[in-house]
Amino acid sequence: MGRALLAGQPLDLGPLDVLTSRELEVLALLGQGLAAAEIAKVLHRSVKTINTHRENIGKKLKIDDRVKLANVATRAGLRFADAEKERV
Repeated sequence: MGRALLAGQPLDLGPLDVLTSRELEVLALLGQGLAAAEIAKVLHRSVKTINTHRENIGKKLKIDDRVKLANVATRAGLRFADAEKERV
């Protein structure tokens, strides 16, 4: 995955482009080490909703482990604010 996460620049998310903006937010927060309950508080959603998003992310990326998902976010340099940026 290229690192095109510069301020004001459109994002090239590569394989992460299949994710919705909300899923990118969840993935970014997972990459910061937040647990589902913490992510739920940040996004004002239920823990069940966050877990559903995490499951959907895993299906789309073919990754079934939360730690591996967090590693994907970290390697991509994904930040919470990136979810709302224009995509390439």
